[in-house]
Amino acid sequence: MKRMQRRNGFTLAELIVSIAILAFFSTIIVQVFAQAQAATERAERLDQAVVVVSDLADQWKSVDFDQLDYTQIDPAMHRLWPAQDSQTEATLYLDEQFITCDVQAAVYEVKLTVSKQADPDFYQLDVVLTDLETSKTVYQLVAGRYFSGKGGDS
Repeated sequence: MKRMQRRNGFTLAELIVSIAILAFFSTIIVQVFAQAQAATERAERLDQAVVVVSDLADQWKSVDFDQLDYTQIDPAMHRLWPAQDSQTEATLYLDEQFITCDVQAAVYEVKLTVSKQADPDFYQLDVVLTDLETSKTVYQLVAGRYFSGKGGDS
């Protein structure tokens, strides 16, 4: 009579297969988290770009150019007085923290263009933020404003 031996544990092959399956799934999970981290960083940069560009447009729309206090606005705004000619431009350079810097330390470029529209008192501001490394537009905004006479608000 043969006695049945009772099996109390796992075989070596079963353990190796289960470890391989765990390693495979952990690799996939690490890749998913890495992609999620990269997506989060891109979203944060885009959010910061939107804030910076919107702030510049708000400054331009709110400034009373007749009683301009140059200490309260970004220096690039000084050059964006609504001119009688067709267009006025200014360029800002921003570092990775979206703080104004010189061109050598710049990661982003912001081009501000004010153009006169068909209505003689209406001006349009185009703001384009570009990543200097990839030369791709990160964010673009168009804003309009009415000026009466020689630059004051109506």
